[in-house]
Amino acid sequence: MKQILVTISAALLIFLAFSQQCPAGEKSTLEVLMEKAEKGDKESQCSLGDMYFRGSGVPQDYKQALQWIQKAAEQGAAVAQYDLAVMYYNGQGVSKDCRKGMDWFQKSADQGNADALYSLGYMYQVGLGITQDYKKAMLYYQKSADQGHADAQYNLGLMYQDGLGVPQDYGQAAVWFQKAAEQGNADAQYNLGTMYGNAGGVPRDYKQAAKWFKKAADQGIARAQYSFGLIYETGLDVPKDYKLAAAWFQKAADQGDSQAQYHLGVIYDTGRGVPQDYKKAVELYQKAADQGVAEAQYNLGGLYAEGAGVPKDCVKAHFWFNLATASGLGEARKKREALAEKMTPAQIAEAKKMAAEWIEKHQSKAAGL
Repeated sequence: MKQILVTISAALLIFLAFSQQCPAGEKSTLEVLMEKAEKGDKESQCSLGDMYFRGSGVPQDYKQALQWIQKAAEQGAAVAQYDLAVMYYNGQGVSKDCRKGMDWFQKSADQGNADALYSLGYMYQVGLGITQDYKKAMLYYQKSADQGHADAQYNLGLMYQDGLGVPQDYGQAAVWFQKAAEQGNADAQYNLGTMYGNAGGVPRDYKQAAKWFKKAADQGIARAQYSFGLIYETGLDVPKDYKLAAAWFQKAADQGDSQAQYHLGVIYDTGRGVPQDYKKAVELYQKAADQGVAEAQYNLGGLYAEGAGVPKDCVKAHFWFNLATASGLGEARKKREALAEKMTPAQIAEAKKMAAEWIEKHQSKAAGL
C-alpha cells in the first residue's frame, strides 16, 4: 500500500520562468520573487516556500519555507495548503501536529488537489490520527484517481481487491492497477502481473504477466523479480531458461526474498543453468529456511543427511526435517523417521530441542516480542 505523500509538491516552474525573464544586470531572480511574494502574490509565495524547503538557490530553511507556504495557504492556494499539511504532518519547521495537518489536507482536498485527496484517503484507510473509515478512504481515493494520481489508482485497486469499503471486485481492481501500472507504478505493475498469472479479474495470460513482472522487476520490486524468474524456470508460455531464471532469482534473493532464495538454491543444488554447487545451495536454503520456507528446510535437511556441501550431520538433518514436518510436509516426516532409526536417543533429543527452540524464537519474532 502506498503511504501518505511526505514531500513538498509546489513546483519550481514559476521560479524557472522568472529566471528566464530577468536579463543580466537587473534584479536577481530571488529578489524579483521576494518582491512579488511580499506584495502578496500567492504563486510567488508558493515558489519561494518551495525554494527554502528544498534549498534550491537559497540555504535550506524549513522555518522560512513555512512562513511563505503559510501565507500562500491562507490565501487559498491549494498546493500551498497541501504543502503546509505535509510540514505539519512531518514536523518540518513546525511542531508535528497531525490534526492541523489533516485540517490543511482537507482545505486543499476541498479544492480538488489530487495529492491532498490521496493523502486523506490514506489517512482514513489506516486510521492515521482519525477513525478508520474505508468508505471515506474509497471516496477520496476515487476523486484523486479520477485525476490520474497513480498512487491513488493503485490503492483504489487494493481496496477493490481486498473488499475494503466496497464489495470485493477483482475486475475493478485490475482496471485501477492497469491505470497505475501504465503510469509506471511498480507495485501496480507487480499486482497486475499477478492477476494475469492467476486469472484474477482478467483472463489468464502468462505473456501479459511476464510483461508486467518485468517492468516491476526492472524497478527493483523483489517479488516481481522472483515471479519473472519463476516464469522462465517453469516455462510458462516461454521456453524454459534456467540461466535467466537464476539471474532474476539472484536479484530477488539479494533483497531477502525467501522464495527466490529457495528456488535459486534448487537451481544450484541441481546444476540447472549454473554449475552445480552444493555449498551455494546450502547457503541459499539456509537463508530461506531461516525465514520459514518449509521446502528449503526439507532440502537443507537432505543435504545435511547426505553430507553434500556441508559435513554430514544427522542431528541437524533431523532438526530441519522436524521443522519441515511441523509446517505440514509429509515427505519430511518420512525422512525424519527413517533418519531417527540410525540415531541415538540423545541425538534425537538434541535435534528436537533445537527445533523447539527455533520455533519458540521465531514465534516470538512474529509476535513482535
